Amino acid sequence: MRPVNQVVTTVAAGAWIPLDVTQNPFSCSVGCRNLGGATYGVDYTYDDPFDTANAPVVFGQLTNIPTGTTTNKDQFLTAPIRAVRLNVAVAGSGIKMTVIQGLGL
Repeated sequence: MRPVNQVVTTVAAGAWIPLDVTQNPFSCSVGCRNLGGATYGVDYTYDDPFDTANAPVVFGQLTNIPTGTTTNKDQFLTAPIRAVRLNVAVAGSGIKMTVIQGLGL
């Protein structure tokens, strides 16, 4: 998967970024850069982000990047999840999130 960058500069949840759950072994890195004064978290779901009939349910936030984060943070994932999204509570100058997933074996 090519790196995916998402910038959110308003109080809002960004679009879901789908991940390849068939990758074996599963690996993904998520990095967030606070562009100044923002408060945010990164949500995850096990639901299909492409299912237009049923909106994905937020199952929680990434352990290292929970709601209320105010600094630059990253997390490496080894257990499969379907998608992640940036969720900004205080916009400040915004947050830039980069998601990189390896190719597996």
